[in-house]
Amino acid sequence: MKSTVQYKCPDCDGDIHYDPKMRMFACDWCHSYFTKEQLVGDEDFAEDDNDTPNYADELDVYVCASCGAEIVCDHNTSATFCRYCHSPVALKGRLSGNYRPEYIIPFKIDKDMAIAALREEFKKEFFASKTFLSDATLETMKGLYVPFWMADCDVHSMIEGTGSKPSPYNDFVAMNYGVGGFHGSYGDDKSFQYKFVRHADIHFSKVPIVASKQINDELINPIEPYSYSELKDFSMSYLSGLYAEKFDLSPGRINGKLHAKLRSGAEATIERVSMTAYQNINVRNNLLTIKSCDWHFVLLPVWFMSYKFGRDTYFYAVNGQTGKAYGKYPLSIFKVLLSGVAVGLLSAFFPIASLIVLTSASTSLAKKK
Repeated sequence: MKSTVQYKCPDCDGDIHYDPKMRMFACDWCHSYFTKEQLVGDEDFAEDDNDTPNYADELDVYVCASCGAEIVCDHNTSATFCRYCHSPVALKGRLSGNYRPEYIIPFKIDKDMAIAALREEFKKEFFASKTFLSDATLETMKGLYVPFWMADCDVHSMIEGTGSKPSPYNDFVAMNYGVGGFHGSYGDDKSFQYKFVRHADIHFSKVPIVASKQINDELINPIEPYSYSELKDFSMSYLSGLYAEKFDLSPGRINGKLHAKLRSGAEATIERVSMTAYQNINVRNNLLTIKSCDWHFVLLPVWFMSYKFGRDTYFYAVNGQTGKAYGKYPLSIFKVLLSGVAVGLLSAFFPIASLIVLTSASTSLAKKK
């Protein structure tokens, strides 16, 4: 069996965990706080000689250093808790060698702040089922360090398409003399339509791509961006009291996602820098060539929660640095039916009022989708 790494309080030898609010390490027993440099722990552990990146299919078994219980986990778990004594543990060897991150952004938002952010995000949604915001459900929220590949790229971008500019002439002059000398066509909205081609060499720094098969991009992308000025050199001590995973997607397997982000970023940059005079821009072709790319493995903080509602499972994420929240809420069938009854009664006595209620309900449901 494999061993774990646990960080202990220098004063009382109790378990410690990282406190996002204080940005220090807190002892669960004597309530002391410490910096990373003050911790006692085996930071520079190495892989066992027999370990390789090609892990077997079966689960791994670790031994808790506090109570001796067995901890069973999959190959991607890097930090977790003992189910018996509830001590936070880091799994030895999981984040070393090629799997050791270069940088980490420590949690800045604690669990209470993440719960408040989620409640704030959905409190105005009338048709949302409030059961998913109950104390019992929110208590299941977990802090996870998500593995990311961060790319620094030099690219060449070419975009072409059409855009319009307001006509500098009045309607009479434009209709009688045409627009042949202006290299465009005359639009229905009395504006000139132009074709454009733009080339640009652009440097992108710190483009994040999720490096785990288990993490849904559609859940993570809406809670970006992170402030990368707060990146720190990786230390295992930051994982104490939280969950973490190692990557299972290499850079070669996420090139498609990187290209998509770079194309979108290049288009936005070119429009912002050189096309402010155009309106109604329609990009018809967007070509991008990556000239160079450096990859960095990093861990970024996310609070996760899932909620089972009927046959469906809903997932929620809160940025562990900024508090930005995202997720899709389950509909309250009772509220939908109640709204339908109310509209029916209003339509019988107050037709205009029922139209206002129906419009409000449609807007809320459309936002949910």
